Amino acid sequence: MTQTPTSPAGFPGTPLPTPAIDASTGSPSSDLRRPRVWTVFVALIAALATSLIISSIAFAVMAVARTGSGLGEPKIVSEAVGQVVHSRAGVLVSIFVSAATFGALALFGAWLSPMPGMVRLRLGPAGGRFAARLIFAIGAAALGLASGAFTSLVLPAYPNRSLELLGKLKSDSGGQMVFTFVLLGGLVPFAEELFFRGYCQTRLRDRWGPGVAIAITALAFGTFHMNLVQGLSAVVLGVYFGWGVERAKSIRPAILAHVTNNMVATTVFMVSGSWRTPGGDRASALLVIAVGVIVAAGAAWTLSRAYPTEASRRKGFTAGPSPLP
Repeated sequence: MTQTPTSPAGFPGTPLPTPAIDASTGSPSSDLRRPRVWTVFVALIAALATSLIISSIAFAVMAVARTGSGLGEPKIVSEAVGQVVHSRAGVLVSIFVSAATFGALALFGAWLSPMPGMVRLRLGPAGGRFAARLIFAIGAAALGLASGAFTSLVLPAYPNRSLELLGKLKSDSGGQMVFTFVLLGGLVPFAEELFFRGYCQTRLRDRWGPGVAIAITALAFGTFHMNLVQGLSAVVLGVYFGWGVERAKSIRPAILAHVTNNMVATTVFMVSGSWRTPGGDRASALLVIAVGVIVAAGAAWTLSRAYPTEASRRKGFTAGPSPLP
C-alpha cells in the first residue's frame, strides 16, 4: 500500500513507501524514523579530498606541460606548479573541479538512495508563482552585496580570495568572458545547490529537522569557500537559500537565487573592480547593508506568502491574496 499526499521531500503526488514494521514492537522501523546522516559528513570530506587531489594532479600536469622539463626535475616543476595555481588557467581549473565534484557526489548519493533522484535531491518543480521565486532571487543578490559590505567594514584588511581569483579573470574578453560567466553564474551555483541544499540539507532535515539542517549546511557551505571574508557571506546566503528550499519544498528557487547572486556579484566586480561600496566609506557601506537587508527581508516575505506553511493553512491562510499581480 502507498499513500500519495506528499513525499518526505515535499512533492505532492509522489508515492510514499509503506513504513516497514518492526515485528517485535509493532512500530515503524527505526531505519525510517532515524535516517543515517553519517553519509553527509562522509560526502563533505570526500568533496574536499577529491577536489584537492584532482586539482593537484591537474596543476602538476599543467606545470610539466608548461616547463617541458618532465617529472625528473622536481624543483622546476614545483616552481611551475606555484605559477599555475595563481594563473588564470589554474583558477578556472580549480573552480571547475570543485563544481564537478559537488555535482558528481550529489548525483552519486541520489543514485544510492532507494528514493527517486528527483525526490532525494528535491529537484522537482516548486509550483507557486514564478514572480515570487524571481523576487527571492533578487533578494539573494541584495543580501550578497549587503554581506560583502559588512565584511568590508569588520574585516577591511583581511585578504579576500574571491577578489584575487576574479582579478585574474577580469582581463578576459569575448568568448573567455562568456565562459567565465557561464562557469561562475551557471555551473558553480547549480552544482553547489545540488550538493549542499539538495543532498546534504535534505538528508540532515530528514533526521534533525529543517532548522538544524539549514544551520549545518550553511556552515559547511561557508567553510568550503576556504576564506573568512567569503565564507561569512556564504554562511549568510546559505541560510537564506536553505530557508527558501524548505519553504518551497524544492531546490529550484535556491538555484535561481544562487545564479542571480553570482551573476550580480561577478558583474559588479568586473565593472568596478571591487565588492566595496562606492567611495569605500563607512556611510556608503552602512547604506548598502540596510538596503540589502530590507530588500532580502521583503523577498523572503514574498516567498513565504507564495508558499504558506501547513500551520498557516490550518489557520485559514492561502496563497491567494499574494502581493504579486
